Amino acid sequence: MKQINEIVAIIQKYDLGARHKPVCVPDIPVETLQNVSKNIDLSASLTTIVAVLDTTWRGNSCKSGLVFTLAGFYIKRVNAFLETADSSTSKPIKKTFFVKYADISEVSVGTMGVQVHLASGEGLSIRSAEVINMQALADLLRELAAYDKTWESGGFARHTGLVKKKPLPANVRVKCHSIIHVATAMAGAIGAGFAQLPCSDAVLITPIQIGMIVSLAAVFGFEISRDTAKNVLAGLGVVGVMVIGRSISQLLVGWIPGWGNALNATTASALTECIGWLVAQAYYQLDEDNKARYALEGEKRGYVFASAEYEAKLRAQANLFLREKENAKKMAKHYNQLLRDYETYIAELETHSDLTAGDKKALDEVKDKYDKLKSLQDQEESPE
Repeated sequence: MKQINEIVAIIQKYDLGARHKPVCVPDIPVETLQNVSKNIDLSASLTTIVAVLDTTWRGNSCKSGLVFTLAGFYIKRVNAFLETADSSTSKPIKKTFFVKYADISEVSVGTMGVQVHLASGEGLSIRSAEVINMQALADLLRELAAYDKTWESGGFARHTGLVKKKPLPANVRVKCHSIIHVATAMAGAIGAGFAQLPCSDAVLITPIQIGMIVSLAAVFGFEISRDTAKNVLAGLGVVGVMVIGRSISQLLVGWIPGWGNALNATTASALTECIGWLVAQAYYQLDEDNKARYALEGEKRGYVFASAEYEAKLRAQANLFLREKENAKKMAKHYNQLLRDYETYIAELETHSDLTAGDKKALDEVKDKYDKLKSLQDQEESPE
C-alpha cells in the first residue's frame, strides 16, 4: 500500500531525538507489534501500524512512547496533558490516547512543549523534551496532518480520545454471570462451613475456581485444560490473596465472636467473584484481540504485514501444542487444522523468490516448528 511507504518516508525525515529512534515497517519486530497490542491498544489493527517510537529504556515494551498508524497516532506515558477548549483546566493523560490526523487543526511548539490543537477545541500538550525533540515532533505532526488530507484514511482510524477497554456485551455478561454466581455460592458455602479450620477451605475452593475459569473460557470459544486454568489462577496471585483474606477474617473472628462463619463465607465469595470477572474480562479482550489481529482478509496491507502476523499466530498455537501434548491429543481437530495451515503457509513463502536473508531464516524456523508439530502426530500413531 503506497500510503504506508509515503508515511514511513515522512517519519524518517525527522530526527525525533528520542532515547530510541522510531522503528518503521517492515523492520518492526513481531515482539514489538505484540507489545503494541498488549500495552497500547488490544483492538489495534496491527496491519495499519507504520512506526513505533518507544521511550522506555529497553526500547520495545511499548509501555510508553508514540505509535504512528495510517490514520493517527497513539501516545502513552510521555508527560502529556489534555486541555479543555478554554484552556481553563489541564489533566494529565495517564492512559493511552489516540489522535486522528484528520482531527489536528494546528500544531505549535513553545516553552511548554508541543501543543496539538484538536478540531473539538481541546488541546493535547506533549511535554517530553527530555526524550523527544519537540520541534521535530511538531513539524512531523504538521506534515502528517497535511498528508492525511490527500487520501481517504477514515476507514483506518478509531475516534480521537482515550483508549478504553470494551465492556462485556450484555448477552455474554449474562452467560458469565451464571457461571460466576454458581461458583461464588459454592465458595461461600464452603467458606462458611470451614471457618474454624485453618486453610481447609482454600483446598476445597480452588477446584471450584479452576472449574469456573474453564467454563468461562468456553463462553469465548477457548478450550483449555484444568492445568492451564490452574496456571491462570496462579498468575492472578490467588493463593496469596486467599491466605491474606483468610487471615484477616480469622483475626476478625476473634474480635467479633459468632460472626466467624458469615465473615469467612463473605471473604470466599468476594474473592471468587472478583477472580471470575477478572478472568471473563481478560478472555473477552483476548477474543477481541484475536479478531482484530487475525481477520486479515479484509485488511491486508502487503505481504510483510500479513506474513508476520500470521506467523505470530501460528507460532503461538504451535507452542501451546508443544507444551501441552495431552491437549494436542484432545484437540485433534484443531491440531490437524494447524498442520494444514503450516503447510499452506510454508508453500506460500516458498513461492516468493525475493525473500531476504532474514525471511529465509524465518522460513527455516517455520519449517522446524512444523517438523516438531508433525512429530507429535508420528508419536501418537506409533505403537506402544
